[in-house]
Amino acid sequence: MKSSVFLCLTLCVAIHAHDDEVHYDFAHCTFEALPGSHICFRKENAGVQATINILGLTPHLDYKMHVHKGTASTGCPDVGPHYNLPETPEDEGDLGSFSSDGNGLVFKCGLQLHDNLSLDSTNPIIGKSVAIHIEEHRKICCNIEASTEEKNKGFMKNDGSPDSTLNCPE
Repeated sequence: MKSSVFLCLTLCVAIHAHDDEVHYDFAHCTFEALPGSHICFRKENAGVQATINILGLTPHLDYKMHVHKGTASTGCPDVGPHYNLPETPEDEGDLGSFSSDGNGLVFKCGLQLHDNLSLDSTNPIIGKSVAIHIEEHRKICCNIEASTEEKNKGFMKNDGSPDSTLNCPE
């Protein structure tokens, strides 16, 4: 299986309809407060994989990321609690803990989301949000939106030019 890289700044993806339902193969989440920062989500077999590209964080600091139930329409306080399924002891919305490098970059390719989550069917993440936590406080948030077209051209630098150093390995 090959890893795909896709552009998420204005990324969109393949949509297919079946039985009057619309299904999405891709989604994205753009952090407006950190230009060039985003998370791309891709349907992979029965699950969802994410590629995280966050720029402009404080260097050498630990961060946690979670999917939250609400949206960040008016900021991080409105995203609500973690997106966890009722009556399970697991933290399904946990995307993990990450340390920024010396340049304030967090890059993770092929992160597998919890098996119980999907893009748009059972337990969908589309319409939810992602929060970056620093010391248990939500600091930076974005909304997860469906995409309509895949762009396998890699990630972009802050100036909008392609950055091949951030491509996922094939």
